[in-house]
Amino acid sequence: MTEPMLFTFAAASGFVFAAILATGYQLVANRPARFEIVHDVGSVSVPGALFRIALIVWAAPYIIMRNAVRGRLIERRPLGWLLASFAIAGVWSLCAGILVIYLAVVIA
Repeated sequence: MTEPMLFTFAAASGFVFAAILATGYQLVANRPARFEIVHDVGSVSVPGALFRIALIVWAAPYIIMRNAVRGRLIERRPLGWLLASFAIAGVWSLCAGILVIYLAVVIA
C-alpha cells in the first residue's frame, strides 16, 4: 500500500469516526453537535463540560464540513471558504484517523 493511499484511508477513518460521534450525539441530545461548550455557565457540570470538549475535539471535522456546506448553500459563502474548510477538516480527519487506527490496532 502506498503512502497516499494510507493517508487517504486514515483521513477517511477519522472523518467517519467524527460523523459517527456527531450523529450519535444528535440522536441522544436531539440537537446537532456544534462548537459550543456551555449554553449557560451555571447549567453544566464539570464532567459535562469535559465530555463536550472531548466531543468537539473528535467530531470537529464533521462539524466543520457540515457548517461549511450549509454556509455555501444557504448563506452563499464563497467557494474559497468551502475549500479552506475542506482542507482544515481533512488535516484534522487525518490526525484523528491515525489515532483511531492506532487504537484499533492496539485493541485488536
